[in-house]
Amino acid sequence: MKDYKHVAFLCGYFNLPEQYGQTPFLTEGWKEIVYDDGMIEEYKKFFYHELVEFCMRGSCSGCVHSYRYDIQQPVTLSLGEGESPYSFFLKNVTVYIMPYAMLMYSIEIEQETDDLNQITSVMSVLRSVMCYDKVKHGAFIDAAINPIMDLYRWFHKTENVSFNQLIENGNKLKVFQVVNSVSAVSLDEVEKDVLLFELGTLSRVGSYAKHEDNGISPSYLEEVLHKSKISFYNNWSALSLMDTFTILSFKAPGWLLNNWTDTYFRLIYIHSLFLKFYLFRLNIRFRKNLSDISQLEDELVSFESAYCFHKISYNFLPLAIYKSIDSGLEISEERSQLYHLIDVENQRREKRNDRKVNRFLIFLTLLTMLSTLWDSSCLFNELYPYTEYVGSTIAGYKIVVSAFSLVIIVAIIVIFNKRK
Repeated sequence: MKDYKHVAFLCGYFNLPEQYGQTPFLTEGWKEIVYDDGMIEEYKKFFYHELVEFCMRGSCSGCVHSYRYDIQQPVTLSLGEGESPYSFFLKNVTVYIMPYAMLMYSIEIEQETDDLNQITSVMSVLRSVMCYDKVKHGAFIDAAINPIMDLYRWFHKTENVSFNQLIENGNKLKVFQVVNSVSAVSLDEVEKDVLLFELGTLSRVGSYAKHEDNGISPSYLEEVLHKSKISFYNNWSALSLMDTFTILSFKAPGWLLNNWTDTYFRLIYIHSLFLKFYLFRLNIRFRKNLSDISQLEDELVSFESAYCFHKISYNFLPLAIYKSIDSGLEISEERSQLYHLIDVENQRREKRNDRKVNRFLIFLTLLTMLSTLWDSSCLFNELYPYTEYVGSTIAGYKIVVSAFSLVIIVAIIVIFNKRK
């Protein structure tokens, strides 16, 4: 038996047309994932009603509709010249049809190995979609990537699809992985932390201990572990980063491994990625002025009320993992920043509108002043005929208008001096 068992999910997403019609899954090897009412009710004993309904009730509007494409075959991956190829087991591809015309997918793989560098090397290659080589990585592309590309072609009614179109934003797939040591491993706490960090960052295992010049600095390692590591029990710990969520365990029982992959990944991580991916998209729309600001604000408020759950479980451990993933993906931070940007833009637009209104008011004031000058001149002419007092009507009007204009100018000067 190999020393380590590795289970990983590679996750990505792309947009769908607003009106994409009926899905082709049931006729092309995809099987819909349906959870019976008994299982859904059982999950509701541990997780909040709204999260379970969103993730598992595929028949409802606004919920996740899931489909699985079973592969169940070994795949050999060539990493480069002079390096031995690695083999792993490719289990399936799962597609999640999300609200807001978003398609997410996950590719599940398993490995059993004595060499931890096999894990980091394979995951580094597989998550870099834009660097796929049809010769070196052909077996993986044929088995796992082509079914996803076929879906992209079907939805978008196009034949020309490249690998980079499988990720709407960014250049890598997100990774949720569990590395379980099935044999006795003699590591102290520091060594476990270093190993967790190297697995989570997909670095070469053992490189930190060698103190190489271009290796990771101790201060950075300490900072990342302090900010992103969670640990509640002696036999496992986790590291939540922007691109990966990694669990390192030692002789974890099967039920616990299944709980991590079937529950924490399926409910917590997929839901968190949906939030992150949507915020990515909304942020780009805001910065490129692709939508009216009021429309974006209304959509963000509606999104928050429907899909952003402050609490997701009655138990402490799922809540802690949810909070850790939120922190690693910087979801709450991005939501707050987006609200701040929208608020600043609204204030800027309000000031711009105020300036327009002020200019219009100034224009009306000038018209009113001119009308007042004329009316006042006519009134004085009626009371004191200019021909009798100054000898000329025109001269009378000039004197009265000049006098009133002088009074107005003095008043304006006094008011502005007081404001200064």
